[in-house]
Amino acid sequence: YELRQYETAKWVSTVIWGETQKEATRQGFWKLFHYIQGKNGKGLTHHTVPVTCLIKSGCADFKISFFVPFEHQDSPPQPTNSDVFIEEQKAAPIFVQSFGGFTSPEKYAEETEVLARILRNRG
Repeated sequence: YELRQYETAKWVSTVIWGETQKEATRQGFWKLFHYIQGKNGKGLTHHTVPVTCLIKSGCADFKISFFVPFEHQDSPPQPTNSDVFIEEQKAAPIFVQSFGGFTSPEKYAEETEVLARILRNRG
């Protein structure tokens, strides 16, 4: 695993309610993909990483977010889709671990538990 320190930054996000994780991720990705492909207030296109999906235990909503590239942090293009919004996420340390294979909600849950177990064991 790796510990990354993400600084306070702007992200473009969308929230999908009442869908499965797989379907919410698909829908959210496409809404944000259209934004980064020019469907925004400035018509700008850009590619971005990382991409995150916030999953809260027991909730029926999923927040999918794309990092706003450094060159647009001061003035990100405004979304033209009312379901897409710009938000500032606070600085945070994030533990990450890569894994291979195809992803699924079950695979995410399994890999999350593996990482949590490693982190618990290391204190």
